[in-house]
Amino acid sequence: MNYPTPELLRERASGSMDHVPADIREGVRDTYRLAADALEQRGFYATPRLFLITEAKALEVELRGISAADKERVPGWRLYFEGKVRVNDAGTDLEPVLAIESTENRYATHKAAVIDSAHAMKRAGLETMRPTKAQKRQPVYILPSYFGVATDRDGNVIGARS
Repeated sequence: MNYPTPELLRERASGSMDHVPADIREGVRDTYRLAADALEQRGFYATPRLFLITEAKALEVELRGISAADKERVPGWRLYFEGKVRVNDAGTDLEPVLAIESTENRYATHKAAVIDSAHAMKRAGLETMRPTKAQKRQPVYILPSYFGVATDRDGNVIGARS
């Protein structure tokens, strides 16, 4: 997997763009420059239609997501990270989006599972994962390098040694 770098984007901004129509050429150059600055400062550049991330930032967010999912224990449920991230409310960092699923497939509808998962988390003394209004408007991005971690029904990583 090739990750973008600020240097690569700046090189493209100053390079030949004969293939881009003249009326939008400067806009493309500006986008490359903005993305290069964002990669350098925060490690990512995100718009509703474009998501760029450096390799170091992708690894950092992946590790945060996996460790956050491992912290919470809810009987009969598992919390997991599937490589999804969103921009935080301040726009300065990426936050992992965690998912919860029952270890028993006993729901007729997705809505029933969501309601029961919120109830199980409250019983376990955990906050339910309700996105803020700003987060609901924010797109969710999938990390380009994320392959996932295989787990069993209890949420234990398959192949990991204790």
